[in-house]
Amino acid sequence: MSGMDVRQLGRIRRALEDSLVDYIIENTPEEEGADEYNPNPPPSLGRLLYSLGISSANASPNTKDHRPDRTVLARSHFPISLHTNRQSVDGGPHLMTKKVWMNVVELPQDSGGGDYHGRFLASKSFMNYYKNHFHCRVDIYGVWGDDPTDRLMCAPYVLITSDEKVNVDKCIQYIEHRIREHEEKFGVSRAGGRRVLRGERMES
Repeated sequence: MSGMDVRQLGRIRRALEDSLVDYIIENTPEEEGADEYNPNPPPSLGRLLYSLGISSANASPNTKDHRPDRTVLARSHFPISLHTNRQSVDGGPHLMTKKVWMNVVELPQDSGGGDYHGRFLASKSFMNYYKNHFHCRVDIYGVWGDDPTDRLMCAPYVLITSDEKVNVDKCIQYIEHRIREHEEKFGVSRAGGRRVLRGERMES
């Protein structure tokens, strides 16, 4: 495949990704009381951007780590202005891009498909610890409000982002252990079971 072909393929891929991002933004109901000058990203956007990051990494011939839940370099979900302010490049639409290292953690759920548990991860002390100790931004989606699924197009989740991959990987380990403690204490679980951390063996 020649250089021109690769560039064309890249433009097509980018256009498809932009269309998916647009769909999420345009089809998410506005948040009540949102700040019109600094709105929060749609809660499903982070999950989409993580999936796109995984897909892009899998397409790269340099990718050696193919674990489905690995940390990847992907477009940042925040601020939303990165995705709504467009610039014209080569006569076509183009989204301004900021890249961050990103990963997603699933949340436990009551037996019988009940409520998801995630608020326990958002205490002030935890949020300060994520920021000051791991230098990570942690967003928890799908566990707030009377009907959190109104604005969410995916299962509730935790999104961890940072400028450095090692920060995200360390923060993932910390959050995973807090979730395991919560599961044991309250008898809740995740559909896919525990996340397998580096150095652990998958349970058979």
